[in-house]
Amino acid sequence: MGLQLYQDYCDIYATLFLSSIWNKLRISQIQVNITMLLCLAELPPTPSNLANQNTCRQTIQQLADDICASVPFFLGDRLKPGRTGDGCVQYPRAPGRPPVKDHYHTGPTMGGWSLLLPLGTLAKMKIPLRDGQRRWIAGQMARTARVYNIPNFPSGPPKG
Repeated sequence: MGLQLYQDYCDIYATLFLSSIWNKLRISQIQVNITMLLCLAELPPTPSNLANQNTCRQTIQQLADDICASVPFFLGDRLKPGRTGDGCVQYPRAPGRPPVKDHYHTGPTMGGWSLLLPLGTLAKMKIPLRDGQRRWIAGQMARTARVYNIPNFPSGPPKG
């Protein structure tokens, strides 16, 4: 089936730990931009204020896209549970570079667990996202639940 990309790109990191830190930062930045939008909404709708609101919305969307772009790095092309050291899984990597060393050991044991929090948080936020993006996020969360044998995981697109 191949890597399940969102918008035909993915991010590549030095380690799974660093990709997790980046996603935590992105969620924090989204929350800051939401707060800024709420504050700006209380001000008169001047051209400058409207431009600042638009910048916040664009920043939120870019950060959401970047979280989605991290999914292939965490999961590779895995669709079902695997075992540590399984070299059959395809993970994205920089052209001409070897795979990230911890992928085959850490990915099957904790990669997806690190992904569920930022994806779940993003899915629950009351922010506008691209058409179909929430559905894609829900699908990746369901895929992660299958890969990591998480029972009774909610399926389907998030409400709201």
